[in-house]
Amino acid sequence: MEAHVTNIQYKVTMVALTRGKKHRLDCLRAELRLLTSKINAAFQQAVLIDYEVERTEIRYDRAVKNSHPSRNVLRHRLEVLMGARNMHTEYVQRNMEIRHEVYYALQDEMSAYTTTTPNY
Repeated sequence: MEAHVTNIQYKVTMVALTRGKKHRLDCLRAELRLLTSKINAAFQQAVLIDYEVERTEIRYDRAVKNSHPSRNVLRHRLEVLMGARNMHTEYVQRNMEIRHEVYYALQDEMSAYTTTTPNY
């Protein structure tokens, strides 16, 4: 997490040296939009996987109740789906933390930009 924060700070500093404050704000806004779209897509996938987990759990419970031979296949499928769901959930959480850092960096840059720009 801290490595990404320093990476963001490095990007902001390098952009500041090369192009100026307005471009810095544009870069941070673009990164914020990109992270938001990635988070939304991963969250939607996690919801779809969660629905599949629920359906597979119902089928597995019925197979266990009736001692059906397909219960082992369903149990393995359930484990794979749960692993994929957990992976997507962790990805969303990690990117939400990064998004918050980018958001606060953007807020800092905007406040610095507005305080140094004279009002005409």
